[in-house]
Amino acid sequence: MLFKKIFFLLIIALVFLAACKKNTPTIENPVKELLVDTSKINGYWVFTGGLKNYDNLYFYDHKMLQVNSGDYSDFLVDTEIRNDTLFAGPVRISLKKLTDDSLVLYGNNSFLRHKRIPLPQTNYGIKTVFPVLLNAMCLDDANNIYGASDAIIRKYNAKGQAEDLHHDGFSGKKILSMQMDGDDGFLYLTGTEIGRFDVNNKKFSPIIVRRYENPAPENVHYTNSWATDNIISFCKAPNGDIYFSYSNRVMKIEKTTGTLSTIIGNPNSNSSIFDPEPASAKSMSLGYVNCMTASKNGDLYFCDSRSPQSIIFKYTQNGQVKRVAGNIKSVRTISGDGGIARNAYVDNIVSIAVDGEDNILISSNSGIIRKINANDQIINTIAGVINSSYNNPTLARGLNFNNARLSHMAPAKVLSPKANGDVFFLESTDRFRKIYLR
Repeated sequence: MLFKKIFFLLIIALVFLAACKKNTPTIENPVKELLVDTSKINGYWVFTGGLKNYDNLYFYDHKMLQVNSGDYSDFLVDTEIRNDTLFAGPVRISLKKLTDDSLVLYGNNSFLRHKRIPLPQTNYGIKTVFPVLLNAMCLDDANNIYGASDAIIRKYNAKGQAEDLHHDGFSGKKILSMQMDGDDGFLYLTGTEIGRFDVNNKKFSPIIVRRYENPAPENVHYTNSWATDNIISFCKAPNGDIYFSYSNRVMKIEKTTGTLSTIIGNPNSNSSIFDPEPASAKSMSLGYVNCMTASKNGDLYFCDSRSPQSIIFKYTQNGQVKRVAGNIKSVRTISGDGGIARNAYVDNIVSIAVDGEDNILISSNSGIIRKINANDQIINTIAGVINSSYNNPTLARGLNFNNARLSHMAPAKVLSPKANGDVFFLESTDRFRKIYLR
């Protein structure tokens, strides 16, 4: 009888211990695992509470990007997403709750709560075409790249296969920018000269050079004059006129006569002060005209930059200068998207282009590309992350996104719009990319 009582008491004790163990949450799994529809997880989640180990998060195509300080940065975390658990490297992160607007994770003995916020939208996707190390480039109509890396000039096809065009030093001069000039050559800028490179005979032909001799003759044939300081930027108009900038002025070489003359800027004005509404082109106070481009009808667009911002002007064929983007009274942070470009704050511009519909494309030092619509002059960011730290070496740049606003980019040094809406560009010096209309 005693044996039976002991046996039953033992059974009761075992049942009690099992029940206690079942109801006691473990550190690793304090809540019962959930089977969650993870198709809802794609999107941007801002951190709202808990142990802040993973900051804000962005899930794209079931891959997790860690987002620091609220930026949409491409810091790729090695993750595998199942319908109940996330694995981030060696640390097990459990997915505890997922609704349309709430995400709760569990890891490191803490709940990590996030809420969904709307993603920035654009009609463009972005992809890396191929990695390449270049200082400057230009594209022909077949999307072949002519690129310069120090003293080496190569031609790249659409697959990135290269053909050497010049490899013998070019007197140690570094090509800074290029523009196609017909099917058999391109114009180049080294800082000390503008010239033409003939692709067929591999020959350099200087057009205008720097000479430290003042004054330089004007209203004469360009072969009888020179630039008295380093040449900063240049472009060629569809009618063959060449524009270039140096020493607070913009010069023009007229195609038909070869005459060199100043068309914009007063070298004796105060170059430290913006002149947003110039009385005339030649009285205008210019600072640092670091990039320019010409539209299909020959209008010249140029950027007057004084750190940390830029103003974009339009010079028409009748000699008028008009501000089209940038406002020196704006708050000094990138702003103005969705509004008139003249009211927007534009940070230091790296490159400017005009597409076939006269939309203006600009890339800035902050690693974004913006577009000014030709019809209503509304400016919007179409690619890149506003206020991101592109120079952080831990960030993985170059990822492909269907939404180009989610791509973490270095400055786009060259913008080359195409008739189909694609825009090719050289990102920093290490990859050839494009944004495309979805």
